[in-house]
Amino acid sequence: MLILEDIPQLSASNYNEAKRFVTLIDALYEAKVRLICSAADEPERLYIEGSGSFEFERTASRLREMQGADWGKGSD
Repeated sequence: MLILEDIPQLSASNYNEAKRFVTLIDALYEAKVRLICSAADEPERLYIEGSGSFEFERTASRLREMQGADWGKGSD
């Protein structure tokens, strides 16, 4: 389990941070790690414009999937 607090809204001005966040979520998703977090906005609105916004859609989708009560339980 990982707890993250105060995930900010991301934009082109902090593109490198956004890329690192995407990489983190990808790794947590693949490892089926339970994530508890607070953020400045809904997953779909954390990074809405600028380079990489299309790729961030997958991250938002993964964050939504990870919200499920059974996420990370069992071995698929």
